[in-house]
Order: sequence, then structure tokens, then C-alpha cells
Amino acid sequence: MRALASHEDVLAAVRAVLADHTHAHFIATFRYVADHGYGKPVGHADITSNGESISDVLKAARVRASQLREGSVP
Repeated sequence: MRALASHEDVLAAVRAVLADHTHAHFIATFRYVADHGYGKPVGHADITSNGESISDVLKAARVRASQLREGSVP
């Protein structure tokens, strides 16, 4: 895939799209090149359990999901 993506025809097409900021695919192409050229930024999530065990947190999540499916959430 790297060889295919690096083929001169493909690179020429990408350059042509990026050279025309009014091109319909400019943003998508720019994102693709930036993500694959420099890597996607890492997102971090801080999740706490307020001291509960993971087992208790998962059990509560299952109960909540069940309530949501049944429409019995207040």
C-alpha cells in the first residue's frame, strides 16, 4: 500500500487537489495527508470511578443501559 500511495500518479493527484483550495475534496485530502504524514493527535480521557471497583462500575453501567432500553429511566 505504501508503494501504491507513493506512486507518482497518486502524488500528482494529491498535489493537484491541495493546490486548489476550492476543490471539492481539498479538506478531506488535507486531513488525510496531515493525519498520515504527521500522525493523528492523541486524545486523552480522564475517567474516574469515585473509588468504586471496575466491577461495580460495569454492573451499574449495565443496569443503566437496560433502563435506557426499556425506557424506564426517570
